[in-house]
Amino acid sequence: MAIRIKMNTICIIPVLMTQLLFIAMPLSAEQKTGTVTREAVNSFQQGRFYHDRGDYQRAVKEYDRFMEIAPGRADAHYRRGLAYYSLGELDRAVRDLDQAIEINPTHTEAYNLRGVAYHGLGDPAQAIKNYDKAIKLRANFPEAYNNRGLPMSDSATWRGD
Repeated sequence: MAIRIKMNTICIIPVLMTQLLFIAMPLSAEQKTGTVTREAVNSFQQGRFYHDRGDYQRAVKEYDRFMEIAPGRADAHYRRGLAYYSLGELDRAVRDLDQAIEINPTHTEAYNLRGVAYHGLGDPAQAIKNYDKAIKLRANFPEAYNNRGLPMSDSATWRGD
């Protein structure tokens, strides 16, 4: 009895495996440098853990540690920028988001969050410029459209990650 597998099933398996790698390893393909050590990955995951629990100071420390071990990672700068934003340190958030975008000029979430930070700093022109760039890169990005539509006097919560 021969086992028959449809050709499209065989083609789907490598795609699914690749997707699983990106889910398991959030340090995506846009990175400039080579391999990442287990210690670095643990640090990055710890940073996300602390951030998800609202401990933004500890998240920043873990991202700092990660960046010492594995510099040049856009996602680390984005996540640390998000932590700084959550701490209300908008200037520091913008600097990290600038770095994330320099490393990966197509990092849509970084453009969106940088727009939110500029919104908080009272700079509507820069905020809209960043939302527009995020939308240009990903036309189906409802958070960026939502944020672009918020009036500068609005204290509504931004939408993002």
